[in-house]
Amino acid sequence: MNQHTAVTAVAEPQPASLPVRLAAGGGCAVAAVALGLVLAAPEAAADFECGEGNARIFFHDTTYTCQSGSVTYGLSPAVVKVCSNSGSNVVVEVQSERKKLRRTVELSNNHCAKFDPKGTTGAVVTVR
Repeated sequence: MNQHTAVTAVAEPQPASLPVRLAAGGGCAVAAVALGLVLAAPEAAADFECGEGNARIFFHDTTYTCQSGSVTYGLSPAVVKVCSNSGSNVVVEVQSERKKLRRTVELSNNHCAKFDPKGTTGAVVTVR
């Protein structure tokens, strides 16, 4: 890729989400990490089901789990994707020592969000 090529990265569907346009070059990966986007996620069993009112949590080592309540995850295994289920509202708080990598994502209605664990110290996932 040359310095003037553009790359478009889009997070998983979220209400009122828009594509994010990044300029390619040396800062492209840094910008994607800063936005918390994952351009290539590990393959996981996307079709596994959790009971109503739970969230589906996917980890970087291709394992996954169902969750209710609030759980704090560290880096091993790191959270790379969270999906809400029917009847659940999920809040994901990405933690980092760097302010610009911290963010909070709210999910409902079977929506998912992907996260890049690089530069983060963990995530708190709360299912309501």
